[in-house]
Order: sequence, then structure tokens, then C-alpha cells
Amino acid sequence: MGRSFRQRILNINISRRIFLFFTGLLLMSLLFSGILYKRIYSSLMLDEVNKISMQNLRSISSNIRIILKNVNNSSKVILSNSGVQQLLNSENGYSELELKDGVNRTISSMMSNYDEILSIYVLDTKGHRYYADYDVKNVFLFNSSFHDKIWARARELRGESYFVQNGGEIFNGLTTKDFVSNIRIINDLTTQKPIGGVVINVSKDELKSSYNSIVKKDGTKIYLFDENASLILSSYDYSRDIKNFTLDNWNNNHGSYVDKKNSILYSYLNILEYNWRIVTVIPISDDSTIYTLTLTSLSLFFLLTILVLIGSVIIARVITKPINIMVNSMVDIGRGDLNELYFETSITEFNSLRDGYNLMTMEIKSLLKKIVIDEKRKRRTELETLQAQIKPHFLYNTFDSISSLALMGENKKVYKMVTSLGKFYRINLSKGREVISFKQEIEALKSYLNILSLRYDNFITNFYIEDETSNVKVLKLILQPFLENSIYHGIKPKGEPGIINIYGTIDSDFLSIKIEDNGIGMEEDIIKTIFSSKSSFGVRGTIERINLFYEGDDLVIIKSKKGVGTTVIIKIPLGERVLYGNL
Repeated sequence: MGRSFRQRILNINISRRIFLFFTGLLLMSLLFSGILYKRIYSSLMLDEVNKISMQNLRSISSNIRIILKNVNNSSKVILSNSGVQQLLNSENGYSELELKDGVNRTISSMMSNYDEILSIYVLDTKGHRYYADYDVKNVFLFNSSFHDKIWARARELRGESYFVQNGGEIFNGLTTKDFVSNIRIINDLTTQKPIGGVVINVSKDELKSSYNSIVKKDGTKIYLFDENASLILSSYDYSRDIKNFTLDNWNNNHGSYVDKKNSILYSYLNILEYNWRIVTVIPISDDSTIYTLTLTSLSLFFLLTILVLIGSVIIARVITKPINIMVNSMVDIGRGDLNELYFETSITEFNSLRDGYNLMTMEIKSLLKKIVIDEKRKRRTELETLQAQIKPHFLYNTFDSISSLALMGENKKVYKMVTSLGKFYRINLSKGREVISFKQEIEALKSYLNILSLRYDNFITNFYIEDETSNVKVLKLILQPFLENSIYHGIKPKGEPGIINIYGTIDSDFLSIKIEDNGIGMEEDIIKTIFSSKSSFGVRGTIERINLFYEGDDLVIIKSKKGVGTTVIIKIPLGERVLYGNL
């Protein structure tokens, strides 16, 4: 059933495929656009609400700071007042009416200057109090000793003040108004020892004035908490959810939290000086402006148009791409490149044409490969036959030299020559292997040089071989013909001692071997002759062996200058790039 359905889909003609494709594309675009619109709009709305919330928090924080700073400064003015200092330092200050009246006038004057101050109390160490309070009931509730716990905390702050709700433990009983108290120890300005304390009460109604306009404007719910996470005041009924949020997120200086379930944004900002926290609660509205809707609609239409254009291009490519690939491949055949076609398409006719084309190219490549292998096998046999002719020639010359040295009684030289010859042929034979390590190739070359040095002493050979080249596999006995050519045709005709330098380095993906001498050099036309069939077999045959073995035609480079010397560069590919070595 599944196979039959798939086959029916594949057999649909191109016009119907195009229709179905664009229909599906449009449906998917609409679905995607709807999801994208919702996400973008929600993100924009959240960002906007969060921005408004933080602006409100900063505005409220600034207003509250101003009120609390004024109160804090007022307590500083009181503690530094000379009359207050004199009264609290006096042994019988409470009995001195003139001092008491002066302090009371100072307190009353300060209250008249600052509307946010509800009352001011000054306490000496003996429990006497001096005050000004608009609420008479608070006067009778004020019952505090200078040694109470609340004053102990003030002493720990060493002259700094702190705020507490409704005076903490100072007012024993219910007051007629809610307020926030600023409490500070008064120290003697000379000795800095505690001589009393001051309490300044601020009405919470004054603090509420810092956010009333904001609440009326956009309906934001505002909550103010003290350092103990206790609610100071709120613009709305205090809920358990707000309390939990505040307690669980008390560590950062500011932040926000989105309640996705109820579409509510909670934002908070700390008033660091007093360890207070302001929390705002704003509903995330789903309303949108005409501008937003218009812009979104235009964006979706533009996106849809782009998708349709892309779809048209894709359809065109589905049809034309296989055709272009086959046309280009046919052009390559005319150039001699038989490459198979690799493309996937749902059009059955193109798949059949591709398979037939690939079958044809595979047959042609197989026939050509067979012809090339046969030719290379024939060439290998020829090269090995010619190479075998060189070995006896070298062996005859060496034995002649050994015979001459033996007749002259040069036994040590005879021993050295025979030893070097044995080592040379041991590496040469190498159990029938065509490939040896570069280290073995250099050892064979040194054995050959030992033999020649006993016959000729007019050259010096230097080796500069990098350690990492030692284990690289190379075709055996490829250096001896070039070295022999340097000695016999470069150094010897010069008539004076010469130098031969041999280098072995790793250069990218190749083992680079360089043989350079300071012999007589040669002209460019002679170099061309070396690479032609007209030259002697030694060097030319070695070049052909290298090119054939490593499947290349530019692996040997010869540079020379008349009267300066000759340089031969051999590039051995790293890896397994060999041809007839596996035949």
C-alpha cells in the first residue's frame, strides 16, 4: 500500500507537482507566519511592558529616596544642634526649662519645614523625652528606654541611622497612623560617646504620594518591602503570590519575572541604601495598535512573496539541474573526462537517463583502464629489462677496481670496497621488493659513494636529511643514477675537487629530495635531451620509473647553469600513490 502510494505520487506530471508544491508552500507559510507573528508580538509586548515597569520603578525609587534623604538629613541636623548637644550633656537638662524650650522650638520648626515629617522624638540616656507630634495619642504610646534592643542596633551603626516600621518597639500600642521611623544615636560631638537618640516618623501617606500618579496612569500595582521582606505599603491588596515572589528573589538588585500562566510581569528594584525593595505588578495585555498590525501584515505578505519566488526557483532547478549536469558531463567526455553522474531527482525519466549514462561511462572507463594497464605492464617489463642491464655493468667496473687494488696489495681498500658492494646489493635485492624506506635508500647511496671514493677522491658529499623522512617508503635505487651523473659529468670534467649536497625534507604532501653539485653545469638543450629518448638510459630510465610508479609526469625537475652547477629535485608523493607496484 505504502509503495503503491509513493509510486502514484512519483508518477504525477510536472504541472500538477508544481500546483501541489505551491499550495503546500502557501499553507505552510501561513501557519509559520501565524506562529512567528504571535512570538514576535509577545516578545515586543513583553519588552515594552518591561521597559515601562523599570521606568516606573526608577521614578518611584527616586521619589522615595528624596523623602528618606530629607528625613535622614533632618536627624543629622538635630544631632549636630548645639542646644540638643548641651541639653543631652547636661546632668539636669530636663529641669532646665530654657534648654528644653529651645530644643522643642528646634524640633517644631523642623516639622513645619518638612511636610513629610509626622513627629520627632529626642531621648536622653536617662529616659527623658523631647518631642513634637501631630498625633497626641503617639505621645502617650512612646515608652522607650535608651537601653532597649532597638537602640542597641542604632549604637552598632556608630552614628548612622536606619528605618523601621511604626517605631519598632518604641511605641507600645496601636497608633492612629501608619508611619516609618528613622532612628539614630546622638553622640557627643567632642567625645563621640552616646548621649541620646532621635526618632523621626514619616507618614506612609507621604510615601504613597511617590507612586499615586503612576498607579492612576496605567493601573500598575505597587508594593514596598523593608529589609526583612515585610510589607511597608501597597497600592493594592497584598497577596500571598507577591510575598512568595519577593522572598524567593531577594538577592539581585533588580530584575523581573514573567508569570506566563496568568500573563503577569513582576518587576523589582532595590533601594540599596536602606535595603528596601519596590515590586511592580503589570498585566501583559494582548491589545495591539493598528500600526503594529499593519506592519506585521506587510511583513508577512513580503515574506510570503519571497517564499513563492524561492519556490519557483526550486521548481525550475528540479527540472533544469539534471539536464545541465548531463550536458556538462557530455562536454567533459569530449575532453576525455569520463565522470559518472551523481544527482538525485524524483523525476523517473531523469533517473533512468542517469543510470543508462553511468552504465555507458563505466564500460568505457573499464576498457580504457584495461588498455592503460596492459601498456604499463609492457612498459614496466621494458624498464626492468633495461635496469637489469645496468647492474652487471656497474658490477664489472667494481670487480675491475677490486682486482687492481688486490694486485697493488691494498687489502684494506679491497675489504672496504667488497663490504660496501655487499651492502649495496643487499639493499638492491631487498627480498624482491620494489619499495624500501628512504633511510635504506640513503644507506645504499652511501655504500655506492664508498666504492667510488676508492677510485676517485676529487669530490666531497654532504648529507642533510631530516629525521622524519627516514620511514617514508620510496622506489628503490632512484638516487644512484643522478649521483653518478653528478660525479662523472659534473665534477670529474671540472678537473678540481667538487662538492655534492644531498637534502631530504618533508614538503607538504611530498618527500622532497635534492641533489646539487658545483660541477661544470649544462645548457638548457642538454637538459631537454635528458628527458627525451635520445639520452642515455641511466638518468632517463630512472625518471621514467619514478613517473610511472607514482603516476606523474613532473616529479623530477633538473636545473642547471653552465659553469655553476646542477640541481636535481625529486618529489615523492606521500601515501600509496603507486601503479605497477601492485601489478
